[in-house]
Amino acid sequence: MKISRSMWYNIVFIKKMLVTIFIVLVLLLGQHLPLPFVESTDFFSSQTDWFSFTSSLSGGDLSKISIFSLGVSPYMMAMLFWRLFRINADNDKSAIHLTDRRIKSLTLLIATIQAFAVAINIDYTLSFDSEWLFLLNLIFPTMLTMVAGSFVVVWLGNLNVKYGIGGITIIIF
Repeated sequence: MKISRSMWYNIVFIKKMLVTIFIVLVLLLGQHLPLPFVESTDFFSSQTDWFSFTSSLSGGDLSKISIFSLGVSPYMMAMLFWRLFRINADNDKSAIHLTDRRIKSLTLLIATIQAFAVAINIDYTLSFDSEWLFLLNLIFPTMLTMVAGSFVVVWLGNLNVKYGIGGITIIIF
């Protein structure tokens, strides 16, 4: 039996749609995984915080603090900054790998800053007498988890660009 062209396109579309659905399900699951030692109150949704608002515009979700709270917002900010201040105005194909590395480094910097801003503003279930112990045992691991979660979300978005439907826009929605 020979597969017609329209039937082939339908099979490819269904495969791409299944990949996108799987990625969205992983993202929904990650948004409900709480950070360790963090109280589950809706801290950022209870106040009109500009950080929460700007994060939600670029794919973050600070209504409830979870592993994927930062979302793709550090990556989107890095892309915006890179486009605004890019050094190489020409489209040199040999510099694509270097550009990608620089954008990821800028994403790491922005994600660290955003994770620090979130980590110092949330309520924890533990407390320490020493400020250094508080920093090393609660703030730093929370920041590291949120930065790692942001990179996982960006990776899932890139998988959706390559194998799914809707690109990174699905992740932002």
